[in-house]
Amino acid sequence: MSLQSANFARELPGYTQKARDRIVDLIVQYNRVVGGTAGRGKSASSGLVNFLLGTPPPHAPSPTPAAAPTPSPQTTESPVEAISAAPAKISSAERQQLEAKADKIIPNLERYLPTLADKIWNIIKKSIGGFLGVTGFLLSLIMVPIYLFFLLKERPRIEKRWKDYLPLRASPLKDEIAAALSEINSYVIAYFRGQLLVCLVDGTLIGSILTLFGLNFAPLIGLLVVILTMIPYIGIIVCWVPAVLIAAFQWGDWTHPLIVTIIFIVVQNLEGMFYAPRIVGKSVGLHPMTVIVSIFVWGLLIGGLLGPILAVPLTATIKVLLTRYVWGPRVRERVREQVGNVPVVREAEQT
Repeated sequence: MSLQSANFARELPGYTQKARDRIVDLIVQYNRVVGGTAGRGKSASSGLVNFLLGTPPPHAPSPTPAAAPTPSPQTTESPVEAISAAPAKISSAERQQLEAKADKIIPNLERYLPTLADKIWNIIKKSIGGFLGVTGFLLSLIMVPIYLFFLLKERPRIEKRWKDYLPLRASPLKDEIAAALSEINSYVIAYFRGQLLVCLVDGTLIGSILTLFGLNFAPLIGLLVVILTMIPYIGIIVCWVPAVLIAAFQWGDWTHPLIVTIIFIVVQNLEGMFYAPRIVGKSVGLHPMTVIVSIFVWGLLIGGLLGPILAVPLTATIKVLLTRYVWGPRVRERVREQVGNVPVVREAEQT
């Protein structure tokens, strides 16, 4: 590639000079055909020729005192502007300088062009990704309420006919799977209802305590706590940051922001150790200690935010499956044995 570029740089001045000479020949032929009828256009074409040839336009000589010309009956011919000669060709020294510059520039281009292409491609990808992200967010703001409206409107029909969409033929297996899914769905709904009640208690406690403490916008912070604490860890942090900033600007010291932080920590500890396990466990049918242990276990297994969010629904799902397919048959067999040992039932079976 460098050899081809050097050859191109070497032949470029010759091509440029041939094109320039051809344009000058066409202009000169045009001036000969037109003649002296269009003096203004002829001067313009002469100026273009001088520009192409790289020669400055001829300066008018300074006026000198002379005798007045005697009128003659014959008309004087219009002066013809002289076209300067073409400059000499590029010398070998200048050509060597151009080749040396081309040899210096071409390796730099070969070195920086791949990285430049990668940088441009990364910028394009980031731009497209950002545009798609913003577009998706705006579309979700529009489409989610629409979907929610139609789902709520068609809820009775969905509850009656959702079993028809299972990819199974009508059989006892299909009925059993539908019953298990319905039970799991009821546990998940109960969990989110209990979690919403926990968020309402958190917001009420934090808003009331901050109002008694004298913090500005305390009810608004309590409302944010109700909405955002559905997201574990991050929601309460998002609510804590503006509360601390408001306290710092309101009182102008470090004591009041520290007290606000202690209020948030105390309420969160009360939630995690006392009323949240009881409320959620009672809603889902799990023991409070089971709820606490499930949050720790699934948080370690899944990690991130999904662990604490899905801990109770996954535990309730495992409970449903174990109750229906592991513990249930054993309990039924044990009950049958106990019932069979009753004398009245034994006599009835013998007769």
